[in-house]
Amino acid sequence: MRWSHPKNFFIITLLGIFVLVSFYLYGSLDSATTEQREDTVRHLMEVDRLKQKIGALQNQLHSNSDKMEKMRNELKQSEKQRKDLEIKNENDIFDARENADAALVNRLDQDLKGDDEKENKEVLDMPAGNKVAIVHQELSKATARKHQCSFMANYSNAKTNVQMLDMYSIMSFENVDGGVWKQGWQVTYKPESVKIEKKLEVILIPHSHCDPGWIMTFESYYTERTRNILNGMAKHLQMKPDMRFIYAEMSFFERWWAEQDEGTRERVRGYLKSGQFEIVTGGWVMSDEANAHFYSIITELIEGHEFIQNHIGTDYRPRTHWSIDPFGLSPSLPLLLSEANITNAALQRVHYSVKKRLAQEKQLEFMWRQLWGGSDSRHDIRSHVFPFYSYDVPHTCGPEPKICCQFDFKRLPGGGHSCDWGIPPQQITDANVEKRAFMIYDQYRKKSQLYKTNVLLVPLGDDFRYQDDFEWNHQHDNYKKLFEFMNQKTEWNVHARFGTLSDYFDALDETLKTESEKLPVLSGDFFTYADRDDHYWSGYFTSRPFHKQMDRVLQHYLRSAEILNSIARIQGKSTENIEMSKLVEARRALSLFQHHDGVTGTAKDAVMIDYAEKMLSALRRSEEISIASLSSLLDMKTVRMDFDEIRANQDSLPEMRTLEIGSSLILFNSLSHQRAEVSCIQISAINGRLKTIDGTMPEQQINPVINVVDGRIQVASNKFELCFWAEVGPLSTETYTLSVNNDQAMANIKGNSKPMGLDSSFTFTQTNEDFVLKNELISATFSGITGGLRDATLEGVKIDLNAHFVRYTARPKGRIKNGGGDDLSGAYLFLPDTDAKKMEITQPAYLLGQTLGNLFKRLLWRRGQRRLVFRIKSIYGEDRTILRWQCDLRLQFRVETISFTDLNNLQMIRRRRMLDKLPLQAHFYPMPGSAYIEDSNTRMTLIGAQALGVSSLKNGWLEVMLDRRLQQDDNRGLQQPLLDNRVTISNFRLLLEPIVAPTKDLESSPMGHLSSTAHHHSLKLHYPWIKVLTKDAPKSKVQGLSASFPCDHHLVTLRTMVGPTDYQNNLQVKARPEAALIVHRWVPECRVTKEIATGSCANTDKLDIQTLLGTGVKSIHSTSLTLLYQNSTPIITPIEVEPNRLVSSITSTTVSTSTAGLATSTSPPSLASLVFNVSTALVLMPYGFLYPIVILLTTRPYLDFTMKLLLGNFSIVSIQSLRTTEPSTQIVSTINFKSTTRRK
Repeated sequence: MRWSHPKNFFIITLLGIFVLVSFYLYGSLDSATTEQREDTVRHLMEVDRLKQKIGALQNQLHSNSDKMEKMRNELKQSEKQRKDLEIKNENDIFDARENADAALVNRLDQDLKGDDEKENKEVLDMPAGNKVAIVHQELSKATARKHQCSFMANYSNAKTNVQMLDMYSIMSFENVDGGVWKQGWQVTYKPESVKIEKKLEVILIPHSHCDPGWIMTFESYYTERTRNILNGMAKHLQMKPDMRFIYAEMSFFERWWAEQDEGTRERVRGYLKSGQFEIVTGGWVMSDEANAHFYSIITELIEGHEFIQNHIGTDYRPRTHWSIDPFGLSPSLPLLLSEANITNAALQRVHYSVKKRLAQEKQLEFMWRQLWGGSDSRHDIRSHVFPFYSYDVPHTCGPEPKICCQFDFKRLPGGGHSCDWGIPPQQITDANVEKRAFMIYDQYRKKSQLYKTNVLLVPLGDDFRYQDDFEWNHQHDNYKKLFEFMNQKTEWNVHARFGTLSDYFDALDETLKTESEKLPVLSGDFFTYADRDDHYWSGYFTSRPFHKQMDRVLQHYLRSAEILNSIARIQGKSTENIEMSKLVEARRALSLFQHHDGVTGTAKDAVMIDYAEKMLSALRRSEEISIASLSSLLDMKTVRMDFDEIRANQDSLPEMRTLEIGSSLILFNSLSHQRAEVSCIQISAINGRLKTIDGTMPEQQINPVINVVDGRIQVASNKFELCFWAEVGPLSTETYTLSVNNDQAMANIKGNSKPMGLDSSFTFTQTNEDFVLKNELISATFSGITGGLRDATLEGVKIDLNAHFVRYTARPKGRIKNGGGDDLSGAYLFLPDTDAKKMEITQPAYLLGQTLGNLFKRLLWRRGQRRLVFRIKSIYGEDRTILRWQCDLRLQFRVETISFTDLNNLQMIRRRRMLDKLPLQAHFYPMPGSAYIEDSNTRMTLIGAQALGVSSLKNGWLEVMLDRRLQQDDNRGLQQPLLDNRVTISNFRLLLEPIVAPTKDLESSPMGHLSSTAHHHSLKLHYPWIKVLTKDAPKSKVQGLSASFPCDHHLVTLRTMVGPTDYQNNLQVKARPEAALIVHRWVPECRVTKEIATGSCANTDKLDIQTLLGTGVKSIHSTSLTLLYQNSTPIITPIEVEPNRLVSSITSTTVSTSTAGLATSTSPPSLASLVFNVSTALVLMPYGFLYPIVILLTTRPYLDFTMKLLLGNFSIVSIQSLRTTEPSTQIVSTINFKSTTRRK
């Protein structure tokens, strides 16, 4: 074979190249496959490593879980040990306090023992029949306090996030202009943030605030306004199923209900039970919270709730409280409401600076706790405070009133209202709904920034709103369009709807539970209220004192009538002569006057007259019920009986009826303790003498009856005052017959002016020398020139006294700090120009009367045509007590004195002077019942029988505002001056008690307590003897209780319940076979060593109602305070009333009784006590002078004052305001007593 051919060579070469390339490519392929294989192996190994790592981590996780579980267990154990230690510490503290209390009690007992031994010795050394022996006899009745001191360990300062007194201490009260929200700041929010927040729930609440008397009378308001509102409610809630409405005042609602047919009534019941319509609070009125006594508040609440139970049904009960117009707020209302099972409240009138502070901290919603509540939340009431100026629409949708006003569709053209900012609302249409919806949504969003949760309350109403179809239709239709648009805007994240107050609190409750949120806890009160700058509403604490005093007299008459009526029914007496409709009328008159423009004295003159006419009628109805009940109890139905005093007109003081020789006097003691004190009546014969039906003659004396005629002191002819010592059992009577007896103690009289017509039986001596009134316990020196009280001496302690009146003048208008206009003093506002000026009393005449029997000593003052009557009567007291009578009391202790005032006669609260940042008028507070000042050693308590304003402007001062007269309006809606002053009697007792210094934990406590002595004297002031005159003496006695209540228990009322009103039969009502028994138990405080005897009482902690009231009680059931909730299982007596709690029950009898045990904080009994009872009748003149006329001083160990100011034919007034030559000036007269002490 030959290769030599070129073609073959070329082929062979190509084949070689192919083979080489193939080998190369094969090698490359094999190399790539190997690398991939190696990578795969590496990856698999890495996966294995990761699996191993994961496994190790899982093992570690399991190990960590075990460790965490172990740590949890250890933490739980540690927490348990910590809690055990806390409990141990608390127990140690409790034991230490208990031991300290026991030591204190032991020390006090030793002191008492030593005092008793000393007293026994002193008594033995005195001749028989001396008054000291009488005093010792009374003191020996003082009850032991063995178990009472330990109560205090269970009642401590509230554990709170906010304490109002502390808040006031740190606030600056600067009224900075906040822009569109004048009293706040520029509120903003981030639109992007709202998209991710929890949806904003807006509850719009239509409401109408209806005053039962203010500019118009109750009846005029009803016929012209409120009837239309409730007619509209019945009509439009049926037409608009998504509409809602709330309403508060049952006084109006009952009047409307009486006019409706049964179809309308049933329809309204349906609205209520479905939640479309809500009755809020359900009281007869929206009660004032400054001047009202807790008895009257309970009365008006029961009156409203009893109507609901009788006419709407037992299955409907108010759940929420609506208090948007009372001028300041008291914690007593939450206490009473919580016991009525009302646990949520909406509130408005709070000091604007306080609102701002709470808003800044998002604390406008809180749990309102009692001052003494400690950690106990049983009386907490969940509260919502409106943040802005008012409750009207411009000030409730958000911080910009100019915007909010545009969404009050009553202010559309044709609605009769307009916007103050000049921009009216617009009808909502498809063309403007987006813009208008955003405007109102923006306000909602800004307002929500002030609260803690996503639920927002927006009121929609004002005074007397929803009177016509125009408002019902436009409010509903326009808001419905706004809601529909904003609810579909997902980026706004909002849901708005109509709702009730219960709807709001239900939504709030749900949010709090879902978010595990808690509201802050607050304690304290909200006095004194200011709505802007220094415009403090402290004037109404005193305005119209005549009516405030008449209110308390009616309270006494009504309570006595309730008790006597119920006793008659319990004891199975015939009651066909007792008309329950009269009792209901009296209840409703008292309840109506508790309205926040009634007892406040802030209504028009004609309205105040209408209130007074209603109260006068109620006084007469109460007297009729009392006499009918007594007639039944004493089997004297054919015998005429009359109370010992009568009021001729609504504006007159009571006049005394005269007891004739041969006639009888029936004394009724309406207190639940045996009573022992002086009683006085007017008799027709100078030789008259009283004796009981068993022939016993009590200690007694005859005094002249003093009048002032044409500016001269004159003795009444054929009229004399007989005063005697009386002792009567609890809820019982004693009868005395007047017979002729010439062996009677008569008064010896001396002075610088002999009274005209003085009977020759009274000896008169003329003198200008200083004189001393004294007994074995106390002496008082009076000026022979002026007749004024100069000093008193007690056991070597001389007390310099300077009793005087002061007056304030009203300031002219100025400019307030944030640029707004100023206002003047008026019925609401107290705006003084300067500090008070002393009112000089010159050239007075005085008259001193003193009896041989030493039951009374009496001093009279007079000057010219204007007169002041001042009386001091006798009451037993403790022999080591120092008394100072004054409204400005200056104690020379050179240490800081602290002051306390009461809240609705139910509890005491500390007040603090802050004159460096708050004006004078901010330091006046309501004194509905009492006030005291104290240092570390001594307490001085002023106890009043009427509501007035009080202040302690300097150390040792206590200043009481007695009356006001003003020439101008204060621009708060009344639109009239205050010129209808009347002669007014104001009753006080002054009690001075040495005390033990407080412990460290009590030094700054906001909580105060009255002594048991002070409580008993307050009861005696409010509920004096019921004195009934009759021609024939009864042959039996009334015994309502078989024994006295425990010493720290008070029977608030024994009220027979009634059934539904028969609107078809002359509004007749019938008694139900049950009655409400409400008991108040106070907590004694042991910083005093000895109490004055106030009558015998039971030394026990329990009440045996069955035994005390007798066999007429068939069963007892526990209830809520206002009897809407009742336990079907009877309770077994005796029962224990827990201090500071309201415990209610209802008893069945021939009539039934319900018991509500109302316990509140009380106070320390006294180391040594001396009591003055001061009654003032004062009128203010158009000139600036007050002239004293009469003072009466007794020789009893503690003293009782009565003061009257009768100024000729002028109306003069003691405390606040007189007219001067300038119309802008107000003169305020206050009683100002300054004293210093010097120890020998």
